[in-house]
Amino acid sequence: MVAHRPRAVNPKISVLLRLSLSQCHLNVISMAYRTEGHSFHALELFMHTFANTQELVEHLVVLNTTMSAESAKFFELDHGLQCAALLEKSDPSDIELQVAGLIHDLAHPWDGPGQPRHATMGAEAVRTILGDRVAALIEGHVPAKRFLVTTRPEYRALLSEDSIMTLAAQGGDFTDVEINEFTAQPWWEAMVALRIADDGAKDPHAVVPPLEHWIDAIHSLSKV
Repeated sequence: MVAHRPRAVNPKISVLLRLSLSQCHLNVISMAYRTEGHSFHALELFMHTFANTQELVEHLVVLNTTMSAESAKFFELDHGLQCAALLEKSDPSDIELQVAGLIHDLAHPWDGPGQPRHATMGAEAVRTILGDRVAALIEGHVPAKRFLVTTRPEYRALLSEDSIMTLAAQGGDFTDVEINEFTAQPWWEAMVALRIADDGAKDPHAVVPPLEHWIDAIHSLSKV
């Protein structure tokens, strides 16, 4: 996993960076500063976007050999495949939800400690090629965790150690206002379904269909 760490910069300098990474476009879209004594640091928020579903598939192949940000016992793709398999059983007619489950953590290698931005980064990476609903479900899997631990106190015990740690970085429990805002979204129930599958998809010994099982489904959702 690649972590983008704060680095010392001159606060008077404005940085605009545009790079190409594999076949993705890498753009600096935000920079936040904080002071620590007399030093300034920059926290860079990168956004990758895929031009087509084939680029997404190639990224998933890379995740097949990328250690999970959550556990050293499995790779990133293992977790996505487990999540998709659970959703294929629970929601067999919802291909968008299943594919969202497969790719919901695709941005883990791009984010830093605590993974506070990976859901938004992943959503924006696929919005153009897979549409608003798939993007919303990916983005919603983090607030869905916050919703579940707030409205179902027993759910917290089901979280992995890493997921409990990242919960704080991702905002912690919802306020009443945030609960109302979350449930006002059109696809909030699907977001919750994805989250429940997400938290159940961390078995290093699970046997599920491989990536090849999902290739046609991914391409069938293409908007470009």
